[in-house]
Amino acid sequence: MHNGDCHITECKVRGDGSEIDYYSDFCVADYIVGIGGGRITDLTKAIADRKKIPCVILPSAISTDAPATSRSVLYHPDGSSYAIKYEKSPELIIVDSEIIFRSPLRFFVSGIGDAITTKFESEANARNMRKNLVKGNYFPTYTGAAVANLCYAALLEAGRDAVSGIRSGCHNKSVDRVIEAVVLMSGLGSENCGCGIAHAVGEGVALVPTDKSSLHGEQVAFGLICQFIAEGREAAFIYGLLEYYADIGLPKTLKELGIDVNEKNLEIIAGMAVSRACWKEALDVPVTDVGQVMEIIKRADAIGNESGGIPEI
Repeated sequence: MHNGDCHITECKVRGDGSEIDYYSDFCVADYIVGIGGGRITDLTKAIADRKKIPCVILPSAISTDAPATSRSVLYHPDGSSYAIKYEKSPELIIVDSEIIFRSPLRFFVSGIGDAITTKFESEANARNMRKNLVKGNYFPTYTGAAVANLCYAALLEAGRDAVSGIRSGCHNKSVDRVIEAVVLMSGLGSENCGCGIAHAVGEGVALVPTDKSSLHGEQVAFGLICQFIAEGREAAFIYGLLEYYADIGLPKTLKELGIDVNEKNLEIIAGMAVSRACWKEALDVPVTDVGQVMEIIKRADAIGNESGGIPEI
């Protein structure tokens, strides 16, 4: 928007840094509005930061918790990613819950997968005094941890009913509660408490060549099971969460992510995971040997296979 004139540009987003330069060059505006999914959101925030103008986000789906965060995730051609941190989050986020309700169910479930990691990554970062995602890097906050816990509680309480409602065409109260948990609570929780092991594994999963594309929330949801294995969580707790995954349609195994379980693929995932600060700094007892991490991933995959397949979405 500039001097009362509105210009709408359709962005063919790949998610790489060159697009920031391309769209910033002809952006003459008082503020910028991004309408779309995660990559449009990230691009909009990047342009707003480059041009030093306010940013408004209208998500068309909630496959991640990106709208409320002060960073963008961009991608290299090989699928690896990097984050850009900004001084502030978007000035305004407008969520039309009916639009989210009518978006593909898989995107909705992926958002749950991203948001469900927030509590556990927050706890690990707090235990190990790992800095958060705010530019300048500060220690996790009490408020962020409280919001992360509430996010998890809301997802457990409302997630199944929300997914059931969408499957049956019923926009119920649970749908709105999940939207709030993913967009607001997870965004604030991860921003103030940081990402961790689940996201490190998710970045590795994204690097594996496969014919079946997986979404970020699906990747980190599997990464969370790996985090539980690395932390030595009780099996009963892990199986309980995998039941939840099965009910709402989150993948629990590498096969469900479209990945063949072989040494080459395991090494790709483990190698990327251990190279990330969010792996190395968030474990109570550091595990940095690629072979050991491969075993953790194998164990997570084996536990997921014992839980049965995911329903069709």
